[in-house]
Amino acid sequence: ARPGRASTRGWRPPPRDRAELPAAIERATEVCRAFVAARTADGDPVYLRALAGSGGWERWDRVQAWLSDRRAAFTAALLD
Repeated sequence: ARPGRASTRGWRPPPRDRAELPAAIERATEVCRAFVAARTADGDPVYLRALAGSGGWERWDRVQAWLSDRRAAFTAALLD
């Protein structure tokens, strides 16, 4: 299946709104990362364990790069 296909079934906002979705997901990921960074900087043991157990900041970097690298493909699928 093409990226985005399953998530858009039955959901058809205007093309401009659909085209903005991949960038919005990237921004949400950045906001989430900032939240986790603040919690870990405060020494929150739950967030420290979760971060260590899920691949650390390297995983966040990979996810953000993956989203960014595929933005054009996601946008094309959403506009198809």
